[in-house]
Amino acid sequence: MKIVHPDINQKIDLKELRQFICDGKRNGFASGKKPIKSSDCREEYSYSNEKFFYLDQYKGSGSFIGQETVFYLNKNNENVPLWGMNYFDTFNAPKGFSSDQTRELRKNVLTFLKLNLMNIPLEYPFRGPIGEANDYIKDRKLVYSNQTDCLFKGEKAFTNFRGEEKISLAERKDSFNIFSLIYHGGLLIPNRYIKG
Repeated sequence: MKIVHPDINQKIDLKELRQFICDGKRNGFASGKKPIKSSDCREEYSYSNEKFFYLDQYKGSGSFIGQETVFYLNKNNENVPLWGMNYFDTFNAPKGFSSDQTRELRKNVLTFLKLNLMNIPLEYPFRGPIGEANDYIKDRKLVYSNQTDCLFKGEKAFTNFRGEEKISLAERKDSFNIFSLIYHGGLLIPNRYIKG
């Protein structure tokens, strides 16, 4: 499937775009690299190749809000927006956790989150793997889950979607939801430009 973009008169392969989104995310926050900080408290990651440019910008501490955008680099070296995703997260430590325990838990959750984000699936290039995964980070059992709703199925699934990822602490009888991130997005052009 291809996009025949109205502004650039260029055919763009959807699989190639999905692969670039995955590469951009793996080279951004998930990579563990330090973000670029701006004077307005925004942090960002960027990644590019000869055709596309990926930009992830977010603000906040404890909880954050952000957006990812993929641009096509046209012949005039202009960035034409192609795809985007917005997200918002919350982080909560269980009752009784001290400040030091909460800081350590947040650090462990971010480590676990990055591990899962490196496993982003090509079919659903939003966050980490669809479904559930678990691991021990510093002797704490953490469970990652990602559920998504897509307006379309198959190759077009990433063109209009929403979902939620969670990380739970599974050390007690009932798991405690520590981290939750809601996301939504899709192609930034009308669906009629997608050609089968």
